[in-house]
Amino acid sequence: MFYRRDREPLPRDGIHLAIMMLLGFNVVLGVALMLLGGEFWDDPGVSRFGSWLALLSAGFYIFFRWFQRREAQRRQQDGEGGDSAGQ
Repeated sequence: MFYRRDREPLPRDGIHLAIMMLLGFNVVLGVALMLLGGEFWDDPGVSRFGSWLALLSAGFYIFFRWFQRREAQRRQQDGEGGDSAGQ
């Protein structure tokens, strides 16, 4: 489609970069809650919440990274196909 050729590849796209940074922050926060909840506060609920937060955020991070790579490859192929067809 003609409107997709002018966009940047996804790793440099603003919204996807913000999503990746937020998910990375969630992983770090989850690990911190897991460690502090078990050792410092002695609360297994906080520790359990931190581990779930870290695991889910890491899973979403991996999914979005895979999606970005796949979409960047598709955009690169579409851009190369459009350039060679126009010449």
